[in-house]
Amino acid sequence: MVRQVTGALAVAVGVMLAAGCGGSGSGGPAGAPGCPADAPSPAPPGRPAGPGGLLRPGPVVAAICQYGSGAHPLALRVVLRARAAAGLAAVIDSGGPVTRGTRRCDQPGRQLPYRQVLAFGYPSGQVSRVAVTQLTCDRGVVTALGHSAVLGFGIASDLFALSGAGRHPRGPRTPSLIGMDAVTAAAVARHHRFSVYVDGGVDDVAAPFGSVVFQSPPAGLPDSEPGRQVDVVVAVRTSPACVAGQLELSYLGGGAGAGNDFGTLLIGDRSSRPCTLTGPLHVSGLDLAGRKVTATVGYPVTGVAVLSPGIGTVARSSPGGTGTGMHPGDLTGVSTLRAEYRDGPAGVDRGLCAPLWVVPASWRVTLAGGTSLVVANINRHDRGLVPSGGLVTCRGRLDGAGSATVTGSLSG
Repeated sequence: MVRQVTGALAVAVGVMLAAGCGGSGSGGPAGAPGCPADAPSPAPPGRPAGPGGLLRPGPVVAAICQYGSGAHPLALRVVLRARAAAGLAAVIDSGGPVTRGTRRCDQPGRQLPYRQVLAFGYPSGQVSRVAVTQLTCDRGVVTALGHSAVLGFGIASDLFALSGAGRHPRGPRTPSLIGMDAVTAAAVARHHRFSVYVDGGVDDVAAPFGSVVFQSPPAGLPDSEPGRQVDVVVAVRTSPACVAGQLELSYLGGGAGAGNDFGTLLIGDRSSRPCTLTGPLHVSGLDLAGRKVTATVGYPVTGVAVLSPGIGTVARSSPGGTGTGMHPGDLTGVSTLRAEYRDGPAGVDRGLCAPLWVVPASWRVTLAGGTSLVVANINRHDRGLVPSGGLVTCRGRLDGAGSATVTGSLSG
């Protein structure tokens, strides 16, 4: 789950690579790049990124420079070395194509008042500085030398989480998980009384498949949020596109709140080899006869969308519990459903929609190639608004909640 520091906000990140991104730098460990005295202004999305990504390969050290709000004073400097620096570079290079929706979202009025600069150092002594701008929509834009790509929500949120770091410097220090497989990372974190959430994968051929290449908070940084949670990103490999025959669709209830009901659709790869989930996905609710009874909602697939093999049906083991059928680090596709259930027409039941509820018997997810997957709109735990535990809609109205992403853990 994305760290609670993000609240209800989805985050997008605009990144600009510029050798002249600020002048003076702060002091720090020998060999580590300095931080600009002032945060640079954000840049609009540029041309599509090339096949080689946005950064030159081989950084040996990186500095994360976090600026506050207002005049953007430098608030925090975190230095990453060796595999941690290379992993951060892989995260920046993991972006997909910039969509029209992303360009519409990247407007000054939707920029959060926090800035970051990521400074990468190379053995030659060259330094590449990356400016980060955070927005209130659920995608991340990375721009380097006039070229742009898009990061997934979870990974972008890991960078945004650092905007809250340092507020409680007496918190427990985060353990180092870089280079570990997800199972080992979870065990080490538990030993230090932390939990681990896998926010997704990035294409990193220099690291073993499934190993941790980036973590938030970084190792040794005092945790500034309740819960002692470390979000991690794992290495994956470029994989062929998924086909319907190797996929398994699951439904988990999400609970109701503020007049809306929520649910989660999970797409797992039940085959023996990893595959890439391609979008957009289109979701509709069906009745018992297979007829469509809700609106159809489209979900673009953002970020690196490689699914782990060997994942079948996922369910909850208890009310509010995490999913069974997955292991630490298993990557699945996640789409969140949202429907208003409480408020209806003014002339019906004092403005309440209960007499007009539409509760689908099942959900159909149509894949990019036109084939589809179907799963029952039933949740054995978290009964919710109806005995089946299924999602409730007002007159079949259905809203998507952002994009479809690939993550390695389930929210409780």
